Amino acid sequence: MQLVLSLDRPRLRLWRGFLSPDECQTLTLLAAPRLTRSNVVDTTKPGSIVAQDRTSDGMSFAANEHSLLGEINWRAAAITDRDPRTFETLQILRYQPGQEYRPHYDYFPLEYASTPAELQRGGQRTGSMLIYLKTPERGGATTFPDASLRVEAIAGDALFFEYDTPQPSTLTLHGGSPVTEGEKYVATLWMRQLPFDGPAKDLRVVDDVLSVDQCQQLIGFYDANVGRAEGPPDRVVRIAGEFAGLVDRVALAMRQQFGDAMQVETIVIACIPPRTQLGNHADNVRLEGGQFVPNHTPDRTHTAVVFLNDGDGSVTYGGNPPPATSYEQVVKQKQGRMHAHRCGPNYYHRVSASDAPRYTFIVWFKRPNVI
Repeated sequence: MQLVLSLDRPRLRLWRGFLSPDECQTLTLLAAPRLTRSNVVDTTKPGSIVAQDRTSDGMSFAANEHSLLGEINWRAAAITDRDPRTFETLQILRYQPGQEYRPHYDYFPLEYASTPAELQRGGQRTGSMLIYLKTPERGGATTFPDASLRVEAIAGDALFFEYDTPQPSTLTLHGGSPVTEGEKYVATLWMRQLPFDGPAKDLRVVDDVLSVDQCQQLIGFYDANVGRAEGPPDRVVRIAGEFAGLVDRVALAMRQQFGDAMQVETIVIACIPPRTQLGNHADNVRLEGGQFVPNHTPDRTHTAVVFLNDGDGSVTYGGNPPPATSYEQVVKQKQGRMHAHRCGPNYYHRVSASDAPRYTFIVWFKRPNVI
């Protein structure tokens, strides 16, 4: 395998010889009898529809359906430095003469009505790998109009591009130009923020929910009111009517991510002292006798935590018995970054602070009209 192209804008790499000719043929032979007209994500409701933007035929493999699928995931993880648990199942597309996929983005636009349901399956898409399986005689190149880039579809090549935010500024608008002679087969491997359809599917990580100035404003308020902080180990200052606009920003982000009805329950600014560990806990359950039971806030349905300062700290979900928390997902501390989840046993977590205090803005939610 040889890296033949590497760009920063868009963030893109192209490898030659990712698959052998025999491996390409194996995938096309497995896929061919199962091909049907390709769908695209419906913008108005959860699900997918047939659209003229994408005129190919396609199919999706089930997880672990063939040993080659696991090998592809292993290779893709090795060269992209990504967790293979975040990979969607491999999709195969066939383009015959005249068929194309007009320029589009692979991430889920936040304004689509179908996006909240998609985000529940592993968060936002953040990377795509196109693995060419059959070279068309003419046409069929992958184009990036905003970057004036054209990549020819050569069998065995793997084209990887990533987008750390669902915005056009990533320059990842791309399309499959029409095949004019022969046919093109391509395998698509999409990559998510979090494990795909796994136990952490209701965990969201969203950057820049609050600005630097807003984060500093909240830190200043905490420091000015530290005398009334409750704790330890993490000391919290409760907020009543202050910072309504910032609470609204977090609530809007939560509605965009989850699509659920929710009502603000409690708002605090918290500070964990340097080199402090906050042990395993959850937000509406506790572990008792090896079982999860409701805690003192059983009506909580969602949690949103925004980091107010940069640092080396983290939040680690899972990694503990019982089996519901046997996975492990780490969220690194970054100013303005929100990590949020539906409350429950899968979101048992522990917190660490580095050599500096770690400030967070926390908004808990409950079902509407729950007293």
